[in-house]
Amino acid sequence: MADNGSAPPQFVIAGATTPADSSSEAGIPGASALWRLAEQAGWQCRYVNACSGDEMDESVALVELQDAGIDSVRRRFPHALIVSSHDDAGADLVLPVVAAHTAMRALLTHGENHWRRNLKVMSLFREVGARRQRMTQLADIGRSLSTQLNFAELLEAILREARLLAGCEAGSLYLVDKSGSEPGLVFMLAQNDRVEVPFMQRRLPLTNESIAGHVALSGNELDIPDVYDLPAGTPYEFNRSFDEQMDYRSRSMLVLPMRDHRDQVVGVLQFINRMDPTGDEPIAFGEEISELLKAVASQA
Repeated sequence: MADNGSAPPQFVIAGATTPADSSSEAGIPGASALWRLAEQAGWQCRYVNACSGDEMDESVALVELQDAGIDSVRRRFPHALIVSSHDDAGADLVLPVVAAHTAMRALLTHGENHWRRNLKVMSLFREVGARRQRMTQLADIGRSLSTQLNFAELLEAILREARLLAGCEAGSLYLVDKSGSEPGLVFMLAQNDRVEVPFMQRRLPLTNESIAGHVALSGNELDIPDVYDLPAGTPYEFNRSFDEQMDYRSRSMLVLPMRDHRDQVVGVLQFINRMDPTGDEPIAFGEEISELLKAVASQA
């Protein structure tokens, strides 16, 4: 379901026939003045044959019944306020055939407010369900990781399961290496569901100039809404070479330090492009997802 919170409300005339042109008032049999006022207020208006389908539509705020059945209309438009000119139609409100424009404008305002409240309530219900599901996933991940005996397989499982929990399409893992004359970051793992990653393990300089290096040195996480639009004055920058080579677009990024039992930073987990569960666009990770992924990272 797409997020309708900022979308314009929709007004629908629900009938039992299919007119030749359902996109304009001229093609709608019996189109009312309410249609014209709704269009003037910026609403999207259309006619639907309520008998021709039963797919639920949450984008509709106000429905005017013509000769359609009330039960099918309520199932199809669950968040809409339903009006009719007949007092025996089972609608929420009875609208006189001849109604004052001020009354109809008030009805449009009331209908939009009613619709947006319903969307908000449903969004909260879905978020509660999603949180419960994530906590169940977290417990399952903990049990799964506890069975991993091979360190390399454990790291790969941590990155994979954390990405699944956050719903992000890519991620990478770095380990701090202090074996040489200068400390470095070893690029250990890369996973990407969108493009095939030509991965090669390599050692990188450990400096504040890279995002992963900055997190490793500072010990602080970074939650970046768009790595192409970093705040002015940040000591690090995003390397776009992978994006340019693979025709990819990194956007949101969450970068977490990995710590050992002495609280020393031993690595960095980098998650890329958390996807909106209601669409196909990257969104910011946020505090809740960050806390969940830190719990997974602590399993290393």
